[in-house]
Amino acid sequence: MKSSKRSPKISFDTIRYLILFGLLGGLFIHSFCKYGIMNQVIGFILPKASAQVPFVSSNNGLIPDWSKMKFQDMIVSESGNVTYPTDRGNQTRTWQAGQSIGDFMELGDFEDANLNIEKLTLLTISQALAIDLDSLKLDDFGIIKTQTLSDLVKAIPDLANQSASSVAPIADFFRQMGISTNQRIGNVANYYNLDNITLGNEIDLSKYKLTSIPGIENSSFDEFANWQDTLISDIPGLKDLQHI
Repeated sequence: MKSSKRSPKISFDTIRYLILFGLLGGLFIHSFCKYGIMNQVIGFILPKASAQVPFVSSNNGLIPDWSKMKFQDMIVSESGNVTYPTDRGNQTRTWQAGQSIGDFMELGDFEDANLNIEKLTLLTISQALAIDLDSLKLDDFGIIKTQTLSDLVKAIPDLANQSASSVAPIADFFRQMGISTNQRIGNVANYYNLDNITLGNEIDLSKYKLTSIPGIENSSFDEFANWQDTLISDIPGLKDLQHI
């Protein structure tokens, strides 16, 4: 894959403080305090004081070293569930003892917490964690499963002028729809009635490299439709992102 010259949409300095200032506070302080139900859930979501959670000394004794925490480290100690109101309607989260919060919390849970988690890109995360995006499959990126063709063109505008035949998953999607692949992707997105047909329902995303859709790594998560409903664990590397 050719390296992109486009600058990441969120700096590494911002990533350093993403986890530090928000894994708990983002969701709980903003949403749960706002709706008066923090006491109902805070005891369940606090991480276990286990070897995998780093601690540092402070005037108040040992406290978690938030600068080294990751979603993967935030382990719940008891099974449970909670339902709470949001701008997207009532949301329910269910978890099992031993799960990390990345396994049941979604990107949208942090939308109003001023963390800018939605401004991250696959490129930014891959550079921070030395992830080879060429080694991943399209279905490793959970957001892509619910995108329609129009959604994809909006999220990755450069796709519009490319021939479908040059983008393997789009070409196969066109064939599945009985559409000629010798057309620009943007033309089909604009003039065919495909608004209710998602790529994930029509083609096997596990057959394609993640990078088979050029530019996918440069688009921030909030440029994709319904990004809020994507699990943290369905974003490659996000569970392992920490202070760097």
